[in-house]
Amino acid sequence: MTNAIRRAAAATIVVLAAALSAIVVSTVQALPAAAADAITVTGHGWGHGRGMGQYGTLGYVQNPALLGNPANLPGTILDHYYSNTTQAVLPDGQSMSVRLMAYDGAALEVTSGADFTVGGNIPVPAGWASTLFWNGSGWTITTEPGCGAGVSGTATVADPTFRSTVANPSSSAQMLQVCEVDGTRAYRGTLSAAWDGVQHAVNVLWIEDYVRGVVPREMPSSWPVSALQVQAIAARSYAWAQNRYAYAKICDTTSCQVYNGAAKNGVSLEASSSDTATFWTIGDIRVFSGGAVASTEFSSSTGGWTAGGVFPAVPDDGDATLSNPNHNWSTTLSASAIASYYGVGTFLSVQVTARNGLGDGGGRALNVSISGTTKTVSVAGTTFQSTWGLKSDWFFFPIPPPQFYLRNSNSAGVADGTFFYGSPGDIPLLCDWNGDGYSTLAVYRNGVFYLKNANASGNADVVFPYGNPGDVPVCGHWNGGATETVGVYRNGVFYLRLSNTAGPADLVVPFGNPGDTPVVGDWGATGKTTVGVFRAGTWYVAFSNSGGFANAVFAYGNATDRPIAGDWTASGRARPGVVRGGTWYLANTWPPTGVADLAVFAYGDPTDIPLTGDYDGNGTDTPAVARGF
Repeated sequence: MTNAIRRAAAATIVVLAAALSAIVVSTVQALPAAAADAITVTGHGWGHGRGMGQYGTLGYVQNPALLGNPANLPGTILDHYYSNTTQAVLPDGQSMSVRLMAYDGAALEVTSGADFTVGGNIPVPAGWASTLFWNGSGWTITTEPGCGAGVSGTATVADPTFRSTVANPSSSAQMLQVCEVDGTRAYRGTLSAAWDGVQHAVNVLWIEDYVRGVVPREMPSSWPVSALQVQAIAARSYAWAQNRYAYAKICDTTSCQVYNGAAKNGVSLEASSSDTATFWTIGDIRVFSGGAVASTEFSSSTGGWTAGGVFPAVPDDGDATLSNPNHNWSTTLSASAIASYYGVGTFLSVQVTARNGLGDGGGRALNVSISGTTKTVSVAGTTFQSTWGLKSDWFFFPIPPPQFYLRNSNSAGVADGTFFYGSPGDIPLLCDWNGDGYSTLAVYRNGVFYLKNANASGNADVVFPYGNPGDVPVCGHWNGGATETVGVYRNGVFYLRLSNTAGPADLVVPFGNPGDTPVVGDWGATGKTTVGVFRAGTWYVAFSNSGGFANAVFAYGNATDRPIAGDWTASGRARPGVVRGGTWYLANTWPPTGVADLAVFAYGDPTDIPLTGDYDGNGTDTPAVARGF
């Protein structure tokens, strides 16, 4: 039996693998592995991160030097976040129509401290109320001597609109007020209803009065007026760019932007500071080069980089202001809850497999992979964020320990065993270290071998130095004995040891060129493992460990494939194979013809390190992958 090449190929590939994000695919699963239930998740920012960051705006206002101390600070901040837009001004007198989503599906009951009308010209006295509802074919109103009071009149109307008789109410008491369970909510402008199978309430008002209501709901009114000016322009432009419904341009919740009206139970929901910011920026909006109004999205905190999209991604140095509690954050999730939600069996790991490349740690999560004992599930980073209530899609999980996934047949399917062993940066190997007929775990770390005599997580059974940091480790039956022993490949020379102990090389075998990938196996059915190399899709193998010329040279695989070798059929002879993008191509004929005539199957990820060995003692070498190294 021979274990062949695996570790050599692994060593060359680990450099590439370390530079890429780990990606889990459904062809590799694992047996249960112990994992703490609490997973600490860290991250940056709060919200989607597109366009303007509110804490970043505050940071630039507090420290204008970050933007070069511009004369027009609000305009420069907007130029920074919305760099593909310019400022423009809306014509005077524009109005906004707002869907008031809390009243969806309900009759609209309105009152006021001043006289008002409904249905075009039906007067309602100050202090009274009127209720408007869809009767199945049109609109019906009732009048009552106050919110919730007994009905004293009913009429059918064509115009479902409430209007105040006061042109510009000086107080919330004179405005139209919606009757709510816990009091009243005052709105500037008019209130009306719309029907599209469900009754909706709509507030139509001057756009500047609308912005007055939005700014203190979206940004603290205690912030500097320059920051509030940025918010006012962003809110106005965003609103004007919307056309959400046939009956209203925008809604009043976080699904659009937050607007709660002018007052609740007589207490103002506006603020003098945000009013000032609104009126200092009257009509200001942002437009694209063609004149289209920009839907100027914003969020609480970008985390240090905007997310990109419609507006180019930019670094957001202002976000790191000391008052920003969302620049860095952490929370904990339950591993068992995650596993249960995605139906993956017993939890094994969760990791980000793709990022947008912007900022700390590679930036925002584009894809998340959840692995368990029955399957692996991949979801978008934004989907994972939303499902688990994370502040943003810029998040990190603890780095999982490296794992070996062993399979006992040369076919696709789930792993028959998985084990945590080693540390990131190690080079994994599998060989029969004690001569019992089973290939078991090992890693090579900075010139030291750590061998295990059983496939189980835990500490090494044998530790000894051999070779130098940067060497490529190999192992095999160099002397034909039952136990496989270590070796290293360095600059075109194999240094082989006949025992698993420290000491000088017992065999020094020049073979191949610097940069070749070492591949070892019992190529000549001699009972001994002998040397070989893989170079740009061509194999050069020897039938002895004496150095010199190759006894067999054949093409098999592509230059970028990962070579592996093993005794696939318990024949006593090593056969070649390659792994390409997570697919294994195994040959059985000798000499190989370049065709994978034994098996082609998917197992593992494109970034996994392929290994082979005999894990069940039946004399046949089968696949394994090492992940996280």
